[in-house]
Amino acid sequence: MVRTEKIKEYDKIYYQKNKEKLKEAQRKWQNENKEKYLKFQKKWREENKEKLNEEKRKWQKEYRKRNKNIIQAYKKSEKIKIPKNQKCENCKKELAIHKHHEDYSKPLNIKFLCLSCHRQLHKDRRAN
Repeated sequence: MVRTEKIKEYDKIYYQKNKEKLKEAQRKWQNENKEKYLKFQKKWREENKEKLNEEKRKWQKEYRKRNKNIIQAYKKSEKIKIPKNQKCENCKKELAIHKHHEDYSKPLNIKFLCLSCHRQLHKDRRAN
């Protein structure tokens, strides 16, 4: 093996053994150097636009394949508009700006929610 190949192999093994530790160090650096990191991200995205678009298309295709029932429910419920001055069905304080399906097999059974209640509902679901 050539020296650079040995180094690459060592780095790969080291990364596998210390994945969480390295990710935490990376997150810490990103938080401490936000401006520098955001600049780097922006430059990388501009240089890799085509690659990103290809990945996005691939991800969307896989998502649609995995979640046909969700896509169908959204399409069927598109015609249902949120009534004017509709209050959130959860908190009853804010105006409803989101539609939420409790069960995707019942696409016309929709709750009208404000942004914060809708986010909280999905956050709670992910935690379970």
